[in-house]
Amino acid sequence: MLIKYSLSSGINLGQYVFPLHIGEQEIFLSFIQMPNLTAGDHVVIEAGVSWQKNWDIGQLQIIIRKDSPHGTIVYQAEETCFSSTYSTLRYVDREIVNPSHAYYLSVKSTDSPVNQAKLTGNVSFVVSAMMP
Repeated sequence: MLIKYSLSSGINLGQYVFPLHIGEQEIFLSFIQMPNLTAGDHVVIEAGVSWQKNWDIGQLQIIIRKDSPHGTIVYQAEETCFSSTYSTLRYVDREIVNPSHAYYLSVKSTDSPVNQAKLTGNVSFVVSAMMP
């Protein structure tokens, strides 16, 4: 596959105070709009989130949604950590049906304060359009 183009984004650091406590409500972190797609293209999504536990073993869900902040979940990963970590994910979207798609990165944790996660600030989001 050949890369057509790649776009990247991070978190708006001025919007949040870190460490940011994550509870059971989903928190939107970033999005990327991918224009000029063609049927048959593949979209490669890579994300990374720096986070730590609250008290005990921390739990964090990293979520990728398509076309709106409340759209279809195309990928979801459940992560745990004992202290602090940088969690990464990679997903390939092969369901390209429109000439433009948006991808949204969000996170949520648990309602138990013992297992909640805290974001520590470093968030990366890279989306690449690939030609087959």
